[in-house]
Amino acid sequence: MNQRSILVALVIVAALSSLLILWNPVRHKVETPTEEQPSTPGETTKAEETSEEEKGEVSEAVEEVEEDEEGEEGGGRVGIPIYPGAVKIELPEEAWIHLGISPEAMREGYQVDVSVEEVVDWYASETADWEVMDARNFTGMENDTIYYRLYKSGDVGLLIFISPSRMPFNGTLIQVAYGNWSLFENYTLPIGGEEEKPAEERPPEEVFQLFYEYPELGKGPVIFKTCPMRLEDISIVEPLGNLNPEAGHTFPSDHGGLGFVNPNKYPPPYIVRAPADGIIVEIEWRVEDWPPESGFTGKYNDYKVVIAHTSTFMSAIDHISELDEGIVERAGNLTVGFNRVKIPIKEGEIIGRAGGRPKAQMGLDWIVYDKNVTHFIHLEKYGRSAYAVHFLEYCDEELKAKLMAKLKREAEPKWGQFDYDQPGRLVGNWFHINVSKSDPLGDWDKHLAFVYYMYDPKSIRIAVGGTLPMKVATYSVVGNAPDPAEVTPETGKVVYWLDTPPEYGVEKHPKYTMIVEMIDEETIRVEVFKGWIEDPEFTDEAQIYTR
Repeated sequence: MNQRSILVALVIVAALSSLLILWNPVRHKVETPTEEQPSTPGETTKAEETSEEEKGEVSEAVEEVEEDEEGEEGGGRVGIPIYPGAVKIELPEEAWIHLGISPEAMREGYQVDVSVEEVVDWYASETADWEVMDARNFTGMENDTIYYRLYKSGDVGLLIFISPSRMPFNGTLIQVAYGNWSLFENYTLPIGGEEEKPAEERPPEEVFQLFYEYPELGKGPVIFKTCPMRLEDISIVEPLGNLNPEAGHTFPSDHGGLGFVNPNKYPPPYIVRAPADGIIVEIEWRVEDWPPESGFTGKYNDYKVVIAHTSTFMSAIDHISELDEGIVERAGNLTVGFNRVKIPIKEGEIIGRAGGRPKAQMGLDWIVYDKNVTHFIHLEKYGRSAYAVHFLEYCDEELKAKLMAKLKREAEPKWGQFDYDQPGRLVGNWFHINVSKSDPLGDWDKHLAFVYYMYDPKSIRIAVGGTLPMKVATYSVVGNAPDPAEVTPETGKVVYWLDTPPEYGVEKHPKYTMIVEMIDEETIRVEVFKGWIEDPEFTDEAQIYTR
């Protein structure tokens, strides 16, 4: 077993950990196996029948565990530390097989909505009386850190894997195996028994990189002459700066989009092509739940394809519904999650098809990264987003004119803005003080943004990703003041009455009062109260955010 196998196993587990079913990863198929045609009212689909069977199996398993845990004192898992609040989940058998863990051991999976670092620190404290037999950290396939620990206490062995879990929400996956020490005394981590090599010493086909160094591609930006979709299939071109905290965009979106003429048309009708020559370097495969209002049951596939056009310039095409058979064959064995690949591709070559996801996907994201352009005060927190640009800036004049005609924003720059950070000013993005240190950008619920509406840069918007005691949403400000670009540490406390923005339509948010104070140029304290209050004061409930 090589290192790639174990990383793939952990990626699969992280992607499927919240499904609470036993699901066996198989070789990728172009067809979406769980998609169902809309069912007739009152008719039970196969997906629903399978779901009920799986739910029954899970319920029985949970009942058995509960019976074990309620058994005689001293049996089972007494004394085995489990992170408080962690939710027990079923994991695929492959998750344990790939890790080489004996089936005779007790094996349990958990997911918890806190950072990996918090879980690691907690286990370090809770296992202080255990003997550490082996402890290693190694780099996952998205440059995140996976923690492995092997402990012994008397004749009991305890093995723990702690890794990030990003689907369907951010958090931490915990794999625990325990039993008689004889089951673990000869255990070796199945990655060759050596410490993980630094990224620069690993084979390039296994390493996630912000930009990929391919000398044959050259450097610098390219000019796009081809749009990923046919112009007649595009209803609207979206600018930068979309806010959608409910779906993870608490910070303004770093990409433009191409809206589908008919997002409800099924099967996926829209051909997706490469916008320029390059090498496909990444394929991310996600499995999502059909929304109830779609008329479908089960799950659907969703893909993101990243193309290196040069060593300093890339495109990412996101929300592809089906990959072209040629891409699948050249990619090899794709698994759910991140896949590092190397597939040369030509301008105009078909990548796949988009659309066909009623009530789930309204358009295609076209993300562009230019290494020579940077954003934000602390770009190290933003990964590739620190280098994001709108594709319109890199289209030739003919293509730009055709796409600009579908752009509804009037203000300059026409393609919008997503980086509002200003040193010493409230305006821009803020991270809660407890945000994940390893993946601050992915820790959506700890984000807060004081920015502006994507179609009207004079209209203030406050986007709340979570943590604060209020609905996760984007809010307008009564009176549209004070302007966050004018708030400094010298301003003192400011009061915002929050309301529902017009773009939310008939949906109405609860009314809140938010008070904010810049403690220094890179720190603010924030507190929220229900209703509109004249001039509240800070209490012990205030939250701290930093740049």
